Amino acid sequence: MNAINTDATCALCAAALDAHNRSKEHIIPNAIGGRLTTQTFICAACNNTYGHAWDAELARQTNWFSSSLGISRHRGEVPKERVQTIDGTGLWLRSDGTMAPEHPRSEIQEVDGMVTVRIVARNFDEAHRMLKAAQRRYPSIDVEKAKQEMEAKDEYLSSPLHVQLQIGGPEAGRSIVKTALAYASTCGVPHRCCDAAIGYLQHIEGTAPFGFAYTFEFIKARPNETVLHCIGLMGDPERGLLLSYIEYFGHFRFLVRLATQYSGEPVNASYAIDPISGKEEHVDLNWTITDDQIQAIFDGTADVHSGMMKAANHVMPIVLKRNEDRQRQRILVEAFDYAAVSLGFQPGDAIPTVHSEQFVALLMEKLSPYLHHLVARSNRAPALFGPDPLGNASSSQDA
Repeated sequence: MNAINTDATCALCAAALDAHNRSKEHIIPNAIGGRLTTQTFICAACNNTYGHAWDAELARQTNWFSSSLGISRHRGEVPKERVQTIDGTGLWLRSDGTMAPEHPRSEIQEVDGMVTVRIVARNFDEAHRMLKAAQRRYPSIDVEKAKQEMEAKDEYLSSPLHVQLQIGGPEAGRSIVKTALAYASTCGVPHRCCDAAIGYLQHIEGTAPFGFAYTFEFIKARPNETVLHCIGLMGDPERGLLLSYIEYFGHFRFLVRLATQYSGEPVNASYAIDPISGKEEHVDLNWTITDDQIQAIFDGTADVHSGMMKAANHVMPIVLKRNEDRQRQRILVEAFDYAAVSLGFQPGDAIPTVHSEQFVALLMEKLSPYLHHLVARSNRAPALFGPDPLGNASSSQDA
């Protein structure tokens, strides 16, 4: 979806926008799954100098959500994310929901002239290189035979992940304010009305015109099974307010002050998207927030802890279910393909009835580690999750 505004100047440097310097800007950054774009907001030079760096930092800080959910983007792949279990094991979380060890490792034993090599690697090419290295020390190792016998095996976490759910700093903060300003621009609000936002974006030492919005529920009838990116705009000239509400992944929630004293036309608009599917979602926003509540958010005096906990307890089950569903689907497909190929068929072929018992036995052989993992997990105490005041959280995501 593309948004259009009649303001034909760059919001940051005031240069006239034309065919030579227009920049296609994602209002919610593409890096976290944004779709809505505009070409009448900032020039290419400002976008290259500021926007890309700001958005990259926001994406880095929220990448655990992008990887865990497997978001869809207009362009580019979600980068892998380093995660760590509570017991200190480092892993790479990939955008398909799988995990790989942070560091490869090998164990070599030689008993009575027999060499045994056990390798844990992130892919087959890496395992092959490690075998070649082991062969230099133990020439009796048959690398080609070992390569043919290699197979990928799933291992499952016995310790929950420790996830940092933090966001902040000048670059990510400016990305948030830029998104609010871009959306106001697409809603027809002249740039000159957004002095608080523009002043902050233009000056390195500017006071941040936003706060964490956890003490007021802005979304009416919040969907229970969808993680949203949401942006809303409210302009009330009688109260002198031009505010934007921004929510990323349902967890990171902000209120942005765009104007120090708004006197333009009344505005009430909202836009939301499911970052997994890229589908636009309808939401209604609640703007009955009082002046005192607004001031507490911007002053940083609002008690956000309980609201952060509530947000995490809403979002985390959705994220973990998404991860579990993707894992289960992948394991089932791999098990079916393994059983078919073992019987001499191609993945997806119809299996003749005469082979049904063998097929089921091979299927269960491949599924057995996952089923044992589910039984073991059901016997463990459920992991609690939710941010502490610094934004740390633990979750029971599996690899």
